[in-house]
Amino acid sequence: MDEELGFLRSLPENEARRVAYLEGREDLFRTKLLRIGSEYEAEEHGSQRICVLSRDPGSGNALAPVIHLLRREKEMELLAFVDGRAEEIFRKQFPVTAHESGSEGLAALETIGTSDLFLTGPSEESGVEFSAFATCPEVPSVLLDVYYGDSLRLFKKLKENGFPLPSRVCVIDEEAARINLEHYPELEGHIAITGLPSFDRFAREDTGGINSRTRQRLNIGTDEKLVVWMATIDMTKELLRASAQELTQSKTPLTVVFRRHPRDDTPYEAYYAILVEAGLHYVDTQQLSSDEVGATADLVLTTTSTE
Repeated sequence: MDEELGFLRSLPENEARRVAYLEGREDLFRTKLLRIGSEYEAEEHGSQRICVLSRDPGSGNALAPVIHLLRREKEMELLAFVDGRAEEIFRKQFPVTAHESGSEGLAALETIGTSDLFLTGPSEESGVEFSAFATCPEVPSVLLDVYYGDSLRLFKKLKENGFPLPSRVCVIDEEAARINLEHYPELEGHIAITGLPSFDRFAREDTGGINSRTRQRLNIGTDEKLVVWMATIDMTKELLRASAQELTQSKTPLTVVFRRHPRDDTPYEAYYAILVEAGLHYVDTQQLSSDEVGATADLVLTTTSTE
């Protein structure tokens, strides 16, 4: 811990804040340029080069299904200018290698400036996207708007600094399109309603099978209700305590699961103590995915989420 604090104290204030934002993960701090392996060998000449820009888990998860499709395209070269949890997600899902230039951070922008297209989903801390758009304004871009109004912060920052808005904005539905056009009417004709690619999997998911297997793994009966708290980054112990007290009024036997946000570094034990204090039966599901837990839930509690 002392070593981690020493690393934070040695950084400028704005960078120290970003390390904390990345849960102190020094390995995810530096912005890296990665090459994403294609299912085909790209031609040495004539390949289309797409560079993916991402930082947050929400952005990374939303972009991953699109990357899966792009990897199947012939003559497609895929790069990723990433850090944070998005980097971790890409490393888990795709064959990635460090770009042969060996460049990181701002130095990598010289390389990605030769891209034919930027593909991004806005991150809560938009340094990756903004740096690329500002340094290479001539490169067209496609932005995946992962939640209602999520992109407005980035658009505002681009406009204030005199940089163009994305060439195409892909949104969830008509309401998401309306929100963007209300604030930036110049996007008229540049918005496409595509839905969220990361939701496509639900059309093919064997939800019943996942439910049955997960309940068996957790030793939860089919007649027992499972209540899952899917926490957001603004989760507080007071909110969990209040909802736990409400759940104690249930006449139906239930088991509680608490899932903290990926960027929440509060120990799970601190949240579990609140459930125990309320007299609720809980199970630890840290070894399961959110998809497995969500498919098994009878009731999901949350505030806002893109999943």
